[in-house]
Amino acid sequence: MLVLESLPKSTYSLASANATAARIGSASVLDSSTTPGLNSGYWAVVHDTYFSSKSAATAWCSSHSRSVGGACYPRRIG
Repeated sequence: MLVLESLPKSTYSLASANATAARIGSASVLDSSTTPGLNSGYWAVVHDTYFSSKSAATAWCSSHSRSVGGACYPRRIG
């Protein structure tokens, strides 16, 4: 899973998180409080594509001008 944005639930509604995912494209929203492997309290905007390796996921971040380890990071969930 590739997290593209982590939006605090205290600041963002589910509707605004979904709007962010729609602007990015090929993304969906997860509730991090109900998703093992993610810190709770966020709407996690995640890329819908499966990446075969961590390096493939981080390469996607770099090629789309997203800070690797900042707003864009691979995470194994589940």
